[in-house]
Amino acid sequence: MGRKKRFLISSSGGIAAGSPFVLDAGLFVSQASPPVVNTGRFARKPDTMQSLVAPSVTGGTDSFVMGDGASSPAGQANVTVIGADIVLTAVAGQANRTAAFGGRITWPAAQGAAEDTVAVGWDISYVAGGLACGQNVAVGVNIVVNPIANSSVSNTLVGTNIIMTGAGGTVLGANTSCNQESSVVGEGALASGDQAEAFGHDANAGLRGIAIGNRARTDNTLGGNAISIGWFADALNADAIAIGNQATANFARSVALGRSAVAGAADSIAIGSTASTAIANQCTIGSDTSFITLLLVGGGGISATPRTLQFRPSAGSGNNVNGWSLDIVAAWGTGNAAGGQISLQTGTIGAAGAALQAIAERLAVIPTTGAAAAPILRFANFTSGVAAAALPAIVNAPLARQPIDYIPVQTPAGQGWIPVF
Repeated sequence: MGRKKRFLISSSGGIAAGSPFVLDAGLFVSQASPPVVNTGRFARKPDTMQSLVAPSVTGGTDSFVMGDGASSPAGQANVTVIGADIVLTAVAGQANRTAAFGGRITWPAAQGAAEDTVAVGWDISYVAGGLACGQNVAVGVNIVVNPIANSSVSNTLVGTNIIMTGAGGTVLGANTSCNQESSVVGEGALASGDQAEAFGHDANAGLRGIAIGNRARTDNTLGGNAISIGWFADALNADAIAIGNQATANFARSVALGRSAVAGAADSIAIGSTASTAIANQCTIGSDTSFITLLLVGGGGISATPRTLQFRPSAGSGNNVNGWSLDIVAAWGTGNAAGGQISLQTGTIGAAGAALQAIAERLAVIPTTGAAAAPILRFANFTSGVAAAALPAIVNAPLARQPIDYIPVQTPAGQGWIPVF
């Protein structure tokens, strides 16, 4: 071709206001309906077509169309179309402030609007049937917007192979699909339910669910409202929560918090790495491999302000309703081995100062071996401090002998002692 030529495109020079321009990659067309074709051709090299003044459309029913097979409906305002096989077929007057750049971009031939919509890419389709498909932004390849309840408005879609169904969706990724009022970020991520949020490779969020992480999943068929956060985290039942890599909460209202934690029953809670539950209404903290030996509740390990911590079950509610009972259960053993013991401990008073006191056992319930054996009630560091010889002998004591010790007690009548033989 030699030298590149530049063309000035303008609505001046006798062309009626409101008439659209069409600039074809092969032919220069000065005015549409019917077009007047110049015999000169543009070089078809993509870097040789440019203008001294950027093409613009201002008000009225002006349009700017450039490309093979591109078209714009009559009566549309502020429509810019650049590319090939672009068709805007919304009802007249309903494609205002619309731009399309690329190839094989279609607007629906429906009752509604394509207002304030931008499509940039290849194979972008707004499927017919919606009352409105406005305020959409689609950038990418193979993007399809399907209406729900006659609406497909306010969607922002960036990526490849995206299927958007409904309105209010946000997608950034590839090979994804999204339902209305949902957000999807990541390759292969899906918002399979409405009002869902899926973030991560192959993440899948069901109805009103949140799935964050590589292949994190939430329920879409059993009630929704589930949350899964973590690599391969699963919350596949209504109101379930799974947080942690490979955490699993697949029962209704179950909660699993921690790596590989498993809430294995409804209304159960598993907290900690590899923690698990097996029956409904159970809460487990820790596991055999990630165990907990000290549980601190209140003001941390130490506190400069003494307070009272109350530990109790639920109180009754309503007329004449009993409160819950409280069982303190030491763990049981297997076979003929003894189970664990219950021990009450307190600090021992020492010298004045800031040094922490030592902890000493005061009362212990100790199981013994044998099916018929009674447990031992042990009082340690919990005696009267009075020499037995200083107290009178008890006449009707076993074997009429002196007690070996006395356990101090406080009653409404004052302090007393329980003799120990």
